[in-house]
Amino acid sequence: MSVGFIVFFCLCGLIAGIAGSNKGRSGFLWFLVGFVLGPLGIVLALVAKKDNQTIESKELASGTQKKCPFCAELIKNEAIICKHCNREQTEHNASMQRYNSQKALLNAIADNDVEGVKNILNTAQDITYAEFSTPPLEYAELHDNEEVISLIKTKFNK
Repeated sequence: MSVGFIVFFCLCGLIAGIAGSNKGRSGFLWFLVGFVLGPLGIVLALVAKKDNQTIESKELASGTQKKCPFCAELIKNEAIICKHCNREQTEHNASMQRYNSQKALLNAIADNDVEGVKNILNTAQDITYAEFSTPPLEYAELHDNEEVISLIKTKFNK
């Protein structure tokens, strides 16, 4: 067997693997099919059906998309109106804003950014202490910044 022959079948395997992976299938398995069958493997990978459930799961896990609470279709995270059912995503956006505020507060605490903590506590009126997965007071005590601890105690009446 010549080296060119092996390189050709490796390229066929690579193309088939990429095509299969883009359809939610195992890229390695399709690489093997392409390597063994050559150009026929590429054709098979291109005509294979998409595994929509796997593709959907990857999109949700990566955080780039979300499911519309009304029609359950995938839409971008930043979408304000669902492109499938044309319904407004206001409640979800409000919860995302609360989550982002919580995340920003915890990041400011970790960075010992007293001004950042003040700004977040003053502007994020809709966050409550119980919503945090990591209680901010405990997190501040862990980072041992007395000024931040007193700000959090004042804000949340602790």
